[in-house]
Amino acid sequence: MNIIFEVDEMKENVDIPEKNLISIIEPKKVESLENEEIIIERSLNNPIGSKKLEDILNSNSKVSIIVDDITRSTPTSLLISIILKRLKNLGIKEKNIKITIGNGLHRKTTYLEKEKILGRDVLESFDVEDNDPLNKENFEYLGKTSLETPIYINKRVLWGDIIIATGIIKSHAFAGFTGGAKSLIPGVAYRDTILKNHSFYNIDYPKGLLGDIESTPRKDMEEAVKKLPIPFYILNVVLDQNNKIFSAFSGDFISAHREGVKIFKSLAETYVNEKADLVIVESNYTSSFNLYQTLFGGAVTMLTKSPIVKKGGMIVLFSPCKEGIGANIIEDLVPNFNSGEEILDYLKHSSPQEEQWAVQHLAYFLTYGEVGLVTQGINEKVLKGLKMKYFENLKRAISYAFNKYGEDIRILIIKKPDLVIPLYNAPKGGES
Repeated sequence: MNIIFEVDEMKENVDIPEKNLISIIEPKKVESLENEEIIIERSLNNPIGSKKLEDILNSNSKVSIIVDDITRSTPTSLLISIILKRLKNLGIKEKNIKITIGNGLHRKTTYLEKEKILGRDVLESFDVEDNDPLNKENFEYLGKTSLETPIYINKRVLWGDIIIATGIIKSHAFAGFTGGAKSLIPGVAYRDTILKNHSFYNIDYPKGLLGDIESTPRKDMEEAVKKLPIPFYILNVVLDQNNKIFSAFSGDFISAHREGVKIFKSLAETYVNEKADLVIVESNYTSSFNLYQTLFGGAVTMLTKSPIVKKGGMIVLFSPCKEGIGANIIEDLVPNFNSGEEILDYLKHSSPQEEQWAVQHLAYFLTYGEVGLVTQGINEKVLKGLKMKYFENLKRAISYAFNKYGEDIRILIIKKPDLVIPLYNAPKGGES
């Protein structure tokens, strides 16, 4: 069977014998017959667990808006244009609206990225800033969660009478899903807050579980939101396989988000009846910038409630990684150890560290099996130090896997990994 893999400028056609292919897993193909603006407007007119914005705000209100950074495929410019139109109709002045990019501990966005996220008119007309997680003076302390996470939130976000957080709902490696309270933490939180929430023990599998709305980090985030002195209102969307808005959910950060998660799961969850020796994961655009984001995409193979790769199997990630590794800790730490088990033991006793969660995920993969990367952005020598196998192309990766597992190798392919939740459907009586 001929299969095309394509991410950004990286493209390859490969042939995989049908007898070896279990399935190609990708988002369910759905099509909304409605205009995207109509979907958003209907949601804002019918918020879940909250009054309408028009019934909460007045012409003197000050509004803080949180938007996603460039690592998300959120249609922010459309969402924010509709929100700003409503605020304008209420008589709220531009000077009383602040927009913060919820980049958490990610790098700051460039001017061109801000323009892509918001549109030039919004960028030039409103007060727009990134979250700066390293400057403690910019954050207000609101107490601790029951997990002892110190709640430091960006003062510019707390400046208003309400926080409106926009975002998309998709799967996430340890918060279960994106959206909802995740816009606050890590989005606009201080470094120490993020590190504690993302600590080794909080995200340790299976406490941090992809596709689990009750994951430990998610519950910690939501507990923090409840300590805010002002309302936290969300506008989250679920996208279809073409990154078009399929549905929208606004209102209370828990109840509206939960309804959105139900819809996302109906599109994303898919079951396979056997585990694979080899899983090939084709990154999507936003998860292909660097290895850090690519590893999050790979989480769908084994950080769910029912992993789809065999113990001793292999994961091959197909990703350009134009920005290289994307997290210093990966390159600084991993080469110093001989195995995934050693890395996990070290992290267990040294957490929290900045971006340690990326190393933690790689270590989980390494304890489970072998990890390969088809990429243009990282060389073979560097990947060898990271305990990963470098492949010039997918043909070589597949050939390597056939030699390793034999002619009866079983293969799964995943496309758009952040829009799917693949699960192994174990037979009655235990796993095969």
